[in-house]
Amino acid sequence: MAFNPQNVRPRRAAPDGSPTQRHAALEYEPPKLFKVLRNFLVVGIVVAMTAVGYTLYWFVIATNLKDAVTNWIAERAQQGITASFNQIEISGFPSKFRVVLTDPKLHSANFAAADQLAVGAEKWFWQGERAIAEMKPWNFNKFRVDLSGAHSLAYKNRGSEYQFSGDVQKLVMDADIYLDGWPEKIQLEIGELSLFDAGSKAKVSANSATIASRRLLPGKERINSPAKTPTFVLQAKLQGLLLPQFLDLPLGHNIQELSSELKIIGDLAPSSSVANLAQWRDAGGIIEIDVIEGTYGTLKTHATGTVALDKDLQPLIAMSARFQGFFPAVNAFKDAGYIRSGDAAMAKLVLGVLSKRDRKGVRSISLPLTLQDGQLSAGPVPLMAIPAIDWGEDPPPPEGIRRLGQ
Repeated sequence: MAFNPQNVRPRRAAPDGSPTQRHAALEYEPPKLFKVLRNFLVVGIVVAMTAVGYTLYWFVIATNLKDAVTNWIAERAQQGITASFNQIEISGFPSKFRVVLTDPKLHSANFAAADQLAVGAEKWFWQGERAIAEMKPWNFNKFRVDLSGAHSLAYKNRGSEYQFSGDVQKLVMDADIYLDGWPEKIQLEIGELSLFDAGSKAKVSANSATIASRRLLPGKERINSPAKTPTFVLQAKLQGLLLPQFLDLPLGHNIQELSSELKIIGDLAPSSSVANLAQWRDAGGIIEIDVIEGTYGTLKTHATGTVALDKDLQPLIAMSARFQGFFPAVNAFKDAGYIRSGDAAMAKLVLGVLSKRDRKGVRSISLPLTLQDGQLSAGPVPLMAIPAIDWGEDPPPPEGIRRLGQ
């Protein structure tokens, strides 16, 4: 073998400049492959420990979810609602939690059997085929609930009984919830709903419906001007809604289309109790209706306006509305007994004078629509009496009246 001076590593010099002799082991450098393997081993250990920790976390949370369902049922029992299910299953590891309840049931605690229809408090019952809730392991405030499938509904009150059964192809709710219980976003989608009551032969169906809510002031920010600050936006749209025949509706039972968008003004507390509604009213809370559009029977409507609550927490409505097909609607109200013949004739006379024809020859009219003291009126024409809302208790008087009483 020939001598090659390039293979000889030069000796390191001592501090005084003289060459030094070092052992070969001290000069050894491990191969690069060994360094790579060592790094992979360290990363593998970290990943394995993380995976074990995440697996333990997932199964601990899964067990706690079962306990949470049990606690939720106990809380509903304290509110007079009985909840139950046949079986619970939790899956989805590792990317999500998927909680499946088979045969979920909810009913009022006083729900009686079919042979015990004593007149008294209202009783209701609901049963679904299954309930599926899904959420990410790192975000429990955002979840989806799927109730698609078969449903059974029963309602009993004052000697009346309705028992609907059927199915809905799509019944899904997506929600983002804050810690205070109010949603940041919530959307409910319904598709191809069909329920039938064998006793009354009544049917309820809907081709599609979407209801969405969005919070404009997330968290617990302080509202400086409650009477001017919008806090929620609500949107709804439905198509092909068929209402049961036992409802006495003068314009028929088929609502072809209905859409609306409104804003809640003021800080409405996360409860619909009478006290909270009164407090919201006293602080200037109202509902601004940006738009309501609908086709119901022969009547087509486009309206905007506001809704407030009076001293008895009854709605006060002031709207600007444009109507088409109002002459047949007035006749329908008269035939159903909602309007007397003289009032119907006067209404058609006044509406005919105020209405205008468009380029296609279709008559339309724009006039104020009001609800006050239980009377619904279109301009100067009273239409019908609206039953009062029974809140179950006497609402507190407005704040100004309370102060005078002190």
